[in-house]
Amino acid sequence: MNELLINAVLGGITGYITNNFAIKMLFKEYMGFGGVIEKEYKSFIENISKLIERDLINDETLKDEINNDNFKNSIREVIKDI
Repeated sequence: MNELLINAVLGGITGYITNNFAIKMLFKEYMGFGGVIEKEYKSFIENISKLIERDLINDETLKDEINNDNFKNSIREVIKDI
């Protein structure tokens, strides 16, 4: 039981350290490695914007949301409160 607990704790610590380091390397360059987002910032922002526009916020998703009864009821409630 103690060995299992020790392995779980050590695995959690190892995972935390490697994930923390990996996330930091996305944004900053260390010893010549990493910094992908910093190096590709403009294209990263452009691609994320296109993704959001294409898949999340477009004319179809907006039409669907506006025609949703929950949305209409929420708007009515806001108007009543005003």
